[in-house]
Amino acid sequence: QGNAPMGMESGYGASSSGWFQQNQTPERPPKPENIAANNTPRDFQAQLKDEQRVTAKTTKNSLKFTFLAHTWGYAFAMYAIALGGFAVFWFLEQDKEVKLGDAGNADKIFKLGTKFFFTGPVVAGAGILAFLFEYFFGLKRTDGQYKMFCGLPFRAIFYFLLSGPCFTSFPTILAGVIGLIASGVNFYSERKKERGTAPRQRFMFRCSWKIIRSWTFGQTMIILVFLIINALLYTGRTLIVEAERLQCIDDNGGDELPCVTEFAPHAKGFGTSLDFTCAIIVLPVMRAMLKRISTIEVSPNKTLATVLPLKKNIQGHKMIAFSIFIGSVGHIVAHFINFGINPVSAIDGFGVPALYSGGLVTLFMTIIFCAAHDSVRRASFEAFWWSHHFFLLTFPFLLAHGPKVWYFAIVPIPLYAYDRLVRARRGTNTMLVDYVRFSPPVLKLHFFPERIEDFIFREGQYLYIQCPYINDYEWHPFTISSSFGDLEKDGYVSLHIRVQAKGSWTWQLMEYFKLLSGKGGAKPVTSADGKSQDPPYESYLTHFDSSGIVQRGKHYGPDGKPLIRIDGPHAAPAQTYSVYRDVMLVGSGIGLTPSAAILSAVTRHKWKKGFQPETLRFFWVVRHSEIDSFEWFVELLDDITHKVVADRKAGAITPYHRLEINIYVTSVPSTTQIVRQIDPAKAAAKNMVKERRANENKLKDAGKLDTYLGFGMDDIKTLIKNPTVSSKEQASLQYSQWGYYNRLPNRLGYIYAYNGRPQWDQIFNAVRENRHQGVQEVGVCYCGAPRIGEDLKENCRKFSGSDATFTLNKEVF
Repeated sequence: QGNAPMGMESGYGASSSGWFQQNQTPERPPKPENIAANNTPRDFQAQLKDEQRVTAKTTKNSLKFTFLAHTWGYAFAMYAIALGGFAVFWFLEQDKEVKLGDAGNADKIFKLGTKFFFTGPVVAGAGILAFLFEYFFGLKRTDGQYKMFCGLPFRAIFYFLLSGPCFTSFPTILAGVIGLIASGVNFYSERKKERGTAPRQRFMFRCSWKIIRSWTFGQTMIILVFLIINALLYTGRTLIVEAERLQCIDDNGGDELPCVTEFAPHAKGFGTSLDFTCAIIVLPVMRAMLKRISTIEVSPNKTLATVLPLKKNIQGHKMIAFSIFIGSVGHIVAHFINFGINPVSAIDGFGVPALYSGGLVTLFMTIIFCAAHDSVRRASFEAFWWSHHFFLLTFPFLLAHGPKVWYFAIVPIPLYAYDRLVRARRGTNTMLVDYVRFSPPVLKLHFFPERIEDFIFREGQYLYIQCPYINDYEWHPFTISSSFGDLEKDGYVSLHIRVQAKGSWTWQLMEYFKLLSGKGGAKPVTSADGKSQDPPYESYLTHFDSSGIVQRGKHYGPDGKPLIRIDGPHAAPAQTYSVYRDVMLVGSGIGLTPSAAILSAVTRHKWKKGFQPETLRFFWVVRHSEIDSFEWFVELLDDITHKVVADRKAGAITPYHRLEINIYVTSVPSTTQIVRQIDPAKAAAKNMVKERRANENKLKDAGKLDTYLGFGMDDIKTLIKNPTVSSKEQASLQYSQWGYYNRLPNRLGYIYAYNGRPQWDQIFNAVRENRHQGVQEVGVCYCGAPRIGEDLKENCRKFSGSDATFTLNKEVF
């Protein structure tokens, strides 16, 4: 482990028990200089802790827990306004006389627990004040603002004081508890010295006719069945309880006092619907089950993943969660009205334990919902992860509150428990890290399993990675950026991890491997734009086998724990690319890694074996300022371009295999001038014929368009950084006969670089007109920002017809 010589990677194989083994036993290489396989520096852990402490003191954190405090502030406002209104309602109801006399009236007043009329208005006013504060100032934190005496943060004291009146009546106690939690989260975010501003967040569920129209048949049927089941459960249970209530009134001679009110049946109806939705909410997030289902074949080259919307599992999970929110509101409102009108019969009918268990379930659900918002998940994945695990407390109290939930949970809960056991077992598989390189801001990580059968994956899939040294319970998802052929042939699986701000989990992972490489004391360097950044480093990691021979890869770290644990692979939309003959592969931002895996698999392995797709068109949208951070990807493009050229010249791939790489650079500096190209419609016919014949002779002589190798990675990078051809000219140049026979200034081999965003309508039309004969369906695989995904969805719908269909497989971040 440590800094081995650069050529060592090909000089030794895996451990003697491993599957990737060289034919000859290598000589023992020299011991790495900084950290040997069994000799680690004593102060290693102290170095990492010291750097973390220094960073915590010197770095001003951006908004992280502030987003969580923001959602808790809105939660307090919602509960305070609603429960304050119920407090007023209960107070007014307790003044109404009942037929049981003074003792009955006293019992009713005691159960309602609203002694003061001012409680309701004051609590509701506190909720309105909290809402206005969060709306205008919730995501604005600057130095010197909102401070009070003794240096205590204003926000924490603000919510602490607002929660005080909530504890003066029974119906508002839950609002008070949520206010105290909001106070605590605000206090913690202030202690972290979070500073910055952010735009207002959207909390409402989006649904429009445009969204509904974009649903697939499988997606529509599942949603329809889900709604029908919920409607039947609600209606059936409501009618049954209503019949029981009417029977109770008849048995008491028409007296309604001993019986529940007309709101109780609706509370039970919503409760039965909640039993169903709370039981099945775990199904969309059962990774092992989804992976198994996605591999079931329903027809040649078609898996169940192409029929069922398995790629929409997270959206399905959110849809069920939203239905739980709606059902909970209906359930609570109906119960509160029923209890306010007739608390005696409500207590006799439902019991006191149900009141407390229901309150705890509501609190736990609030904890989960507050940290589930996208803004919280992106700012602090740790808060999202740990808050979601409150479902482990939710289910036991849910069973205590409504025992009939077992009718629906008898299958999903054991399945989910089995799924977690499978994931835990996969996390114990031995994974060896053999190569790490940090080129700011990307950490490249190579690892391989001890046995290849422990990690069988498809390109486009993702995994969860854990670093036990950082945290024994924290898992983070990353898409695999290499192909399975790379694992079979070269013995590695690669991840490209974008390192976030200092103190984040990705930064701690980078720092951990930096210390392992012996460069923990390296000083920051200055980037091309003048910013300070962590220095680059490269490290080959090794271990001694039982014979004392240094082998590639390292499993255990200096602390005796595995360097990494892997849970995966898991199904993803892009993995379905291989069922199509013609594929449009689109990537942007952090969604580029599945594109890298698919490009590598198709050009390096699948084409030589005769596998699909036959045509691979790749579209990459990248900001000009981010090109340097994707140097690893430019290196991959250079490699696969030359690989395809060499394979085509050697006859390893057929003429039917077509590769097209289109790069669209946005936000290009104004210093780069766009040069208008020749309009083929205005070119003289004889000149066109002359140029075509000249280029045909060049093709026969040296094959410049198909086998030209006179460019490298630096040339590609220069081409991308200086795009002089507008993306609006792509259709008239690249997809024309003139563009085919004339060498374009924005082309290097199969690579085209354009200035501006892609013109999707022109591109889809050109793809439809230039597809291979007999191709009826074009697969569109996308991973990246939601905006491009919406454009692709619209164009897939627009250009699909009887002669061609564009099928979108989308994953957005």
